[in-house]
Amino acid sequence: MEGWVPGNLLRARAALSAAIAVGLLGLSLALVPAPPRIDPGLRGPEEPRSHEGIPTSCSDCHAGLPESLSSPVAEFNASVHFDELVTCVDCHGGDPTASTLLDAMSPARGYVGVPNTTAANAACAGCHSIEAAQYRSGVHDEALPGGDSVSASCVDCHGAHFILPASDRNATTHPAREPGTCGGCHTEAETAYEEGAHWRRVLEDLQGATCSDCHRSHDILPRDDPASSMHPRREPATCAACHSSAASISGWYYGVKTDRLGTYQESYHSRALKYGDERVATCTDCHEDHAVRAATDRASAIHPDNLPRTCGQCHDTEYSATIAQGLVHDREAAHSGELRWGTEGLTPAERSYYLGPFDLGYWVPLFFGVLIPSMLTLLALVVILGNVRMYLEARRK
Repeated sequence: MEGWVPGNLLRARAALSAAIAVGLLGLSLALVPAPPRIDPGLRGPEEPRSHEGIPTSCSDCHAGLPESLSSPVAEFNASVHFDELVTCVDCHGGDPTASTLLDAMSPARGYVGVPNTTAANAACAGCHSIEAAQYRSGVHDEALPGGDSVSASCVDCHGAHFILPASDRNATTHPAREPGTCGGCHTEAETAYEEGAHWRRVLEDLQGATCSDCHRSHDILPRDDPASSMHPRREPATCAACHSSAASISGWYYGVKTDRLGTYQESYHSRALKYGDERVATCTDCHEDHAVRAATDRASAIHPDNLPRTCGQCHDTEYSATIAQGLVHDREAAHSGELRWGTEGLTPAERSYYLGPFDLGYWVPLFFGVLIPSMLTLLALVVILGNVRMYLEARRK
């Protein structure tokens, strides 16, 4: 090895060592899996917003994850909770100020992950105490301890992250979306409701009755509970909340009268109900509960052709057809003392009140309205005169 010197040998060895080191480093980098690439299409629709002074580590991390984990950030940013300074920690626990992921999501720091139904309801109750108390008195909460895990919870009705005021058309509790929300469990009721007049009115101007108008929002109770809005004793007042409002339903286009509660209260049904007979007919017995239709609709339970069958549910006799001819929601104000020598233009129900030219719906109450006070006055006079006579006779003695 002529011409080779020790200095050159040292430099060659150093170069060889450096080459080996670089090769090993490249091999190790090739063997270590690269961090996953985030497809821009999987990111949330917007960058997370924040409030000054509130840690954002949860949203900062989740915004860069696939859609299933990033979409809650965008939904929460657009929700009413974000505007009210509610944070992820309020529902999911954890420590957003921690410097590492393991510490931030440590159970020791209160992290619960996705809360179960009971925990989620408890988290909501932390702010919404009145609504939570109402919910706890209702049938949905009562079903949970009994093992009915699918009974509706706060999240089922209001959503988890994209929670909006009921006035927002995107809210799950907006009148136009509420039937679909409740229909997630009550499918048959939703189907029947969407065949009725209330749903058509909602589609027109949002003024029709929806689920919560009749069943209430949180303290939903079974019909046989005396505190339920649909209990027979309470049902007429529940319906009257809308059906006594002239602004809501008395327009010529809808043709619905606002005296329905008053006329019902003058009926035998209402008076029997008042004194404890809960077997008598209330609103839903005649009009149905969800598929409520106008009397002119041939599918309606109160269409003239269907009244014998409707009334026959209770009055199952040979006279069911005759009973069905009576005026529905009758009251004295519907009759007059005008003598009518012809009954042309009257319905069979209206004609049934006439005896010759006399509308008995007017004259019979008038007769008894005069007779009964007159008899009571006469009896009072007899008693007074009798006592006066006894007094005078006693003085003579």
